Amino acid sequence: EEFTEIMDDNVNNNNNDNGDDDNGVIKVSFQSGLDLVADFVVGADGVHSRVRNVLGLAPPIKSETTLFRGSLQVPDTASIELKGCLEGGMVPLAVDEKGKLYFVLFNFHERHPGRLAWILSTSIDVRSDDKMAPFALVQDHAKEEKDVRLIKEVLALSDEDHLKPYPKSSIVDLSDSAVDAFVDGGWGGRGRITLTGDAAHGMPPTDGYGGSMAMEDALVLTRIFETTNNNNAVTNISIEDRLRKFELERFARVKKVYDNQCERYNTRMREGKRPGRQSKEFMDWLLVGV
Repeated sequence: EEFTEIMDDNVNNNNNDNGDDDNGVIKVSFQSGLDLVADFVVGADGVHSRVRNVLGLAPPIKSETTLFRGSLQVPDTASIELKGCLEGGMVPLAVDEKGKLYFVLFNFHERHPGRLAWILSTSIDVRSDDKMAPFALVQDHAKEEKDVRLIKEVLALSDEDHLKPYPKSSIVDLSDSAVDAFVDGGWGGRGRITLTGDAAHGMPPTDGYGGSMAMEDALVLTRIFETTNNNNAVTNISIEDRLRKFELERFARVKKVYDNQCERYNTRMREGKRPGRQSKEFMDWLLVGV
C-alpha cells in the first residue's frame, strides 16, 4: 500500500538541526486512510523511492540498459559446455563492441546444485512483449558461434517469463558533484528518515553488488540501533544521530563499490570491452565485509 504523506518536522520544515529530542515521532499516512506513528522511517523502497522524494533528493537517472534476468536447472541432457559453467562462478559469455549485448552466467548457492542464473543486458530498445528478443539479440550481436549456441541453450531451458525484459534500469547519482550537495556527509537522510539499498545508492547493472550493499546496510543499521553496548549500559544517542551515524559509517564503502561498478559498466556498455576480473586487492577488501 502506498503512503500519501510522511510528517517529520525536521524534514517538512527543511530543518537540518538533528536535535536531541527522542520524544518526537514521525506520522505516516496511507491511501486507505491508515495513519501510523513511528520512531523513524527507513526508505527501502527501491531506486524509484518515494521516501527519497519526501527528502527532496534528485530522482534516479535512466541508464542506457534494458535487462533480462533468468535462471534454470541444468538437466542431465545438457551440453558438456553448459555443465562446465556450473563450476565457473561468474561466466561472461558475450560482449558486443557497442554495448548492444552482454550476457553473463552465475552459479547459484551450493545448496542449489545444478542451478544457474543469467543476465542479459542491452542498449537496444526492446518491445516488452517480444519473447524472441533475447534469441535475436544473441544471434545478431554475439561474436563467437560457440557463445551463440551456449546462450541459446540457456534461454531455451529458462522459463518463458524470464524472456520478458525488465523496464530500463535507473541509477542514483552518487557522483562526486552530487555528493557535495549532501549536508551531513551521508546520502541525503534527514531528521528521523534514512534510506537503504537502491533507494540510497542504486548502482549500474554490472556485477550484482547492489543487493549485497543493501544487505550490508541492514546489518549496520541493526547494529547501530542495538539498545546496549558492550558494558550493558543503555546507549544515550538520539535517533537522529544514530541515523546520521549509519549513513556516515556506510558511505565510504558504498561509494567505493559504486564507483567501481560505474567504471566497469562504462567499460562494457560504452567501450564494448569485457571488464575482466576484479583485482585481488579489491576483492580482498570487499570480502572482509562489515
